[in-house]
Amino acid sequence: MSETNHSESMNEEQGLPENLSEDAITQTKEDGGEYTSEEIIQQKHDELYDKYIRLYAEFDNFRNRTHKERFEMRDAVTKDVLLAMLPVYDDIKRAIAAEEKTGDAEVLKNGVGLILSKFKHVLTMAGVTEMEAKGKEFNSDLFDAITTIPAPTPDMKGKVIDDIETGYMINDKVLRFAKVVVGE
Repeated sequence: MSETNHSESMNEEQGLPENLSEDAITQTKEDGGEYTSEEIIQQKHDELYDKYIRLYAEFDNFRNRTHKERFEMRDAVTKDVLLAMLPVYDDIKRAIAAEEKTGDAEVLKNGVGLILSKFKHVLTMAGVTEMEAKGKEFNSDLFDAITTIPAPTPDMKGKVIDDIETGYMINDKVLRFAKVVVGE
């Protein structure tokens, strides 16, 4: 082994270069004395431990900050959705009041139709769309099969016969699974 390789190899027990003994590793203290290798190792240990504690605290702060930001974002989105729904709620109250004044069911029907259209627009603006299930091939990633019934025609086997509860998607992800009846 060459001299440079020999000096670079480490004593596994002490983590010191092999050509240096404990006594040879010394540093000068401020008062003129020298540090022992144990003192140097303890200093390095304390330095690394301090770095570890600081890094851990920094990570803990990061985790708490992102947790707080996530909740603030959720609250902001919830607030936006609720603000968009309040006019729909007001329209429902007005439609009921108008029907009570006039006693005309046709007025209520027209009012509810307009409200439904407005509410659908609010959902669309939030990225919510209805799933088309009837006649589609059953897909367990999108639909919850409530029950199966004999298929009315052979080509309806394994397909959705009836849509019991409409499913909804939000930005191409399932918001609510459609509850369906499947032909067998």
